[in-house]
Amino acid sequence: MKIIIDTNIVISGLFFGGYPRLIIESVVNNKIEAVASIEIIKEYKEVIYRYKNRTSFSLNDRLTKVFFHCLNIIHTSTKLNVCRDKDDDKFIECAVDAHAHYVVSGDKDLLSLEEYEDITIITAKDFCEQFVK
Repeated sequence: MKIIIDTNIVISGLFFGGYPRLIIESVVNNKIEAVASIEIIKEYKEVIYRYKNRTSFSLNDRLTKVFFHCLNIIHTSTKLNVCRDKDDDKFIECAVDAHAHYVVSGDKDLLSLEEYEDITIITAKDFCEQFVK
């Protein structure tokens, strides 16, 4: 199963835990294939850097390195305008080009889509309850 992970799930998983951490660990343990575009990776890194430097929460550096190593990075060609927040289109574009099954997100703008073509947009909790054991 291929998934695209929204940045808010990556941040929550690497800094805090809970369902987002279970998803990150499933990627690291090769139970789930996570795909990201170069644009998404850039956003992950920028937000991690900002968050790490502006808060007292600690980043799990080992998990972060392994997670980035496990991501399947693709070049995207699809251009869409389907999200209320145009900055979120990159996650749907990546999902289309990767033939992903799910976009896992906590973003209300993305979640409001519910589905795009055959791609389901789902919360970390709902994803974990269905697929992470």
